[in-house]
Amino acid sequence: MVNSILIGKTIYKLLSENVTLKQMVGDKIYPLVAENDVTYPFIVYFRTSISNRVNKDGYYEDEVGFAIIVVSNTYISSLEIANEVRKTLDKRKLSEEISNVILEDVDEDFINDAFVQQLYFKCAMNWQ
Repeated sequence: MVNSILIGKTIYKLLSENVTLKQMVGDKIYPLVAENDVTYPFIVYFRTSISNRVNKDGYYEDEVGFAIIVVSNTYISSLEIANEVRKTLDKRKLSEEISNVILEDVDEDFINDAFVQQLYFKCAMNWQ
């Protein structure tokens, strides 16, 4: 059983195994924060929330929020990588326990000479 607190392991696995993303960012996919000397482009991911509830079938589930941050030196590259991230995760069942993945929000920024795309997702994780 996948624990909601461990969702980062699943996110990393899915992003790092995506062939197109691998061509775009290589192995530069990091939890929470990128390495100090990392070059563009790269991806950072992290969990943003967990809330417990009972679903319609009477099973406990967690609603889990997570964010994927894409950082690149060009605007178009940041968009293309963010789009590939979305195709990898949005509206998918990621595992037996992780379902109903929904892209809830996206914003963009220009920080420290880099284009930043921030994607915010929510999903359900079933457990009994």
